[in-house]
Amino acid sequence: ALNITKPDHVQLAIDAENHLFWNGAAVEMDALKSRLKDAAAVQPQPELHIRADRTTPYEKVAQVMSLAASEGLSKIGFVTDPALAAP
Repeated sequence: ALNITKPDHVQLAIDAENHLFWNGAAVEMDALKSRLKDAAAVQPQPELHIRADRTTPYEKVAQVMSLAASEGLSKIGFVTDPALAAP
């Protein structure tokens, strides 16, 4: 039997144009919902790491966080890139 280890985290990026990327692959909001639901069903549950461009509106980030929580993902963290944060 194959041993497939699930990643301990999922990277969700939101760019300046509000495009979403699931582990580097572009994903639409509709598809994101089912992916979040699938991820929430995995045991142990992976952490969702949200990386947003500094120009991404906070509302978009909040919308994604809210969606993740409503699909049952409880571990949500932010990944900040110091290079992006510099003025």
